Amino acid sequence: MVVTPKAAIYARISDDREGEGLGVERQEQDCRELAAQLGFEVVAVYVDNDIGASERTAKAKVRVQYQAMLEHARAGGFRYIVAYSNSRLTRRVKEYLELIDLYREHKVEIRTKVSGDHNLATADGRAVALTLATWDAAEAERISERIKRANLQKAYNGEPGIQHRRAFGFEQDAKTHRPDEVAHIREAVKAVIAGASVTSIRHRWQAAGVLTSEGRADWGWTPVYRVLSGWKTAGVRSLNGEPLYDGDGDMVMGNWEPIISLEERAAVMAMLERRTRRGVKEGTWLLSDLLRCGVCGGKLYGQRAEPEDRSSYACNSGKTSNHLAINATRLDELVTSEVFEYQTARAFRGIDQPVATQTVWAGEEKLANTSARIDELMEMFGQGVLSGEVITPQIQKLEVQRSDLRKDRDLHYAVTSLAPASREEMAWTSSRVLSDTQALFDERQIAIRSEVELVWVRKATKGAGSRSSEAFNERVDITWKQPHQEIEKLSPEEWAQLRVNADSDPKMVARLWDMFTIDDPADADPDGATP
Repeated sequence: MVVTPKAAIYARISDDREGEGLGVERQEQDCRELAAQLGFEVVAVYVDNDIGASERTAKAKVRVQYQAMLEHARAGGFRYIVAYSNSRLTRRVKEYLELIDLYREHKVEIRTKVSGDHNLATADGRAVALTLATWDAAEAERISERIKRANLQKAYNGEPGIQHRRAFGFEQDAKTHRPDEVAHIREAVKAVIAGASVTSIRHRWQAAGVLTSEGRADWGWTPVYRVLSGWKTAGVRSLNGEPLYDGDGDMVMGNWEPIISLEERAAVMAMLERRTRRGVKEGTWLLSDLLRCGVCGGKLYGQRAEPEDRSSYACNSGKTSNHLAINATRLDELVTSEVFEYQTARAFRGIDQPVATQTVWAGEEKLANTSARIDELMEMFGQGVLSGEVITPQIQKLEVQRSDLRKDRDLHYAVTSLAPASREEMAWTSSRVLSDTQALFDERQIAIRSEVELVWVRKATKGAGSRSSEAFNERVDITWKQPHQEIEKLSPEEWAQLRVNADSDPKMVARLWDMFTIDDPADADPDGATP
């Protein structure tokens, strides 16, 4: 009785850019023809598509099918491995030694379409096989070197690196913008410069249904950070995550249109670094870190109470009791209303309030004094007036202070060097957030902090009328961020015109209208009082 030898086919290709597997299909067809010529019965086909087989292959890319084939062979599933060539099986000498051991222990032989047959039962056959494997490994290294040189030349020419996973904001060609994703990136960059965190952007994108470049709805912190801070977003050609520099020491700019400017990226990085340095965390109190006690100048902190509308902000600096406390709900509503009305009035009148590009950073003198003090201490140490034990802790403390001051200075100049944004656009965005009860907490907080520097709270008066709205409002004094223009609040007639003529967002204007409970211009105060 004639027994038909059993064989397994192995096919592999290193780079399948189209993702269609055509290369491995052609290999399998050729291997089947060879198996038929040799009288083999093909009992299994193993395919590793788009995976390299050399030492240059990433550790994460494991040839799962190749390993499964070896296990099947060791279990006695077949006597022959049929491949298109030796290099399709492996480009590693170490793995070819394993194939030799496979023959010695299980008598599994190798047949190829184009590389010939090597008798692994003899020393000469094994030597020839290992020699070819060595040359295959060398060729893999030569290919890698050629590819690296070609890619480096392309990089210096500003050509983008094409990845299997496209960059968020770009099409697969790594040059063409995706308008919807670009809009999300630019909006997020503005928010971060205004004080938003990466976590808040992540939550915002997930709430809005923004998908990753891979089509996933869940955004991790790191992918969002990479999108906002990546050099590609700012139009810079990078290599291994760092900007590429030409022979003159200048950054190599990519030949694609940047999504944000280098100045915006610098401002984003400076703001995120400052948040990290100061330990800024997401909170649950709308006005946290903005409130100051009118008695001692200390911070006011949120204090929960039941029911929720009895919660308060309080100063805990008093020796025997709190200096003062104020209802948190009413204060949140008052400050929100003041900011909302200011921004809406500014947007309605189209008043531009450009960022002052020549503003001198307020901490220049303090920075100069800190550096001078460090120099003075070092000079005293050099003269033997002070010992190292005395000046070391002082120097360390001053150097930390100087480092923080320099970072604040860099942030200031990075932000003020940006092209002036339309204050009308910013005001519309903020007023939309403040009028929407469904807006995310951090969006409302950012809208307030874009205008407010501090909120000072005075002690409550005693006696009749102390609980009135007028008395409550008199306790609160808002310090606005500069530059700040005094703008009269909108009259009822202007609110009516805003509702009728709003081109940017009629729904938002309707919400604004409802917030001030005016149903018709005819119902407005005839003296033109603010609604």
